[in-house]
Amino acid sequence: FKMDAWLTDGLKYYQLPGESKTRVDLVAGVDYTGFTNTTLVLEAAYRHLFGLGDGYSDRLDMPRRETLALGLKLSRTFLHEKLTAGFTGYIVGLDGSHGGAQRLSLTFKPADRVSLTGGVLFFQRGDNYLFQHIGSNDRLFMRFVYSF
Repeated sequence: FKMDAWLTDGLKYYQLPGESKTRVDLVAGVDYTGFTNTTLVLEAAYRHLFGLGDGYSDRLDMPRRETLALGLKLSRTFLHEKLTAGFTGYIVGLDGSHGGAQRLSLTFKPADRVSLTGGVLFFQRGDNYLFQHIGSNDRLFMRFVYSF
């Protein structure tokens, strides 16, 4: 089990020129490795921005007063830890209405110095400024690493 809390002061936003804001972040989660060759991580994050007036909450380009995000990571190794399958995803808002992303990947390590990773990244559009137009930007990716 894990839990973090922090307070950030002096935040500047482009939409709020000349103003500084304070934000508190609370994160709670659990890491579980009880399944064979499998890791499961579940986290929830809550952010509260202090000093944001009521008139700003309806504007899409403004930071939100309160934000909840949920994240999940699942990975499993196969073939004597030469192949790793992974899923990482998060949503913003309890129902995901503010956006999110998911990543599916496979990593193959045929030797200690070589790895090949490939996968897909899916984005979900949301009802805020950052995620409003991101939904049609899904990606395929591939990475080759040779360490010498």
